[in-house]
Amino acid sequence: MNLPIPDKVILIRVAVDQAYGNWNGPCNPETGDFVYVPIPQNKPNVTGMEKLYDNVIAPALADFSGRNRLEVVLPQQLHCQRMHLDPDFDHLSYGDTAVRGKKLLSFNENDWVVFYSSLRSVHGEPGLIYALTGLLVVDSIRQVADIPETEFDLNAHTRLLERSE
Repeated sequence: MNLPIPDKVILIRVAVDQAYGNWNGPCNPETGDFVYVPIPQNKPNVTGMEKLYDNVIAPALADFSGRNRLEVVLPQQLHCQRMHLDPDFDHLSYGDTAVRGKKLLSFNENDWVVFYSSLRSVHGEPGLIYALTGLLVVDSIRQVADIPETEFDLNAHTRLLERSE
């Protein structure tokens, strides 16, 4: 894969951790296999646009468990909870609040948004594993207010019932 050379790059921490969700997603440091587990969503979503851990992450953890021949399950505190699926790698989108998002407003096509997360080894080693967990090459930057209703389900911030961010 040939990536364009960016003018700008930003590194953003994402995913559930001890501060947001009280858990760290699993990682097999021997293979580099991991599961991206988004932070909990505490604001209400547009009806029908909720993304639940049980529907998205529980199956991903089951697949991870099968590939790695061990069992990793969703912690109880995340069951039946909504997640803030951002970045959304299925839709190749990322949103942010006015504070952090201001930096992104100066980004242009082909700039990079790089994501990292703190993960927990499935082998029980102490400490966390900090890893690059995603990369988006910017196609366009748009404000939440400019997103048409037909595209609301493509990003965590446009799925929110109140889209003031």
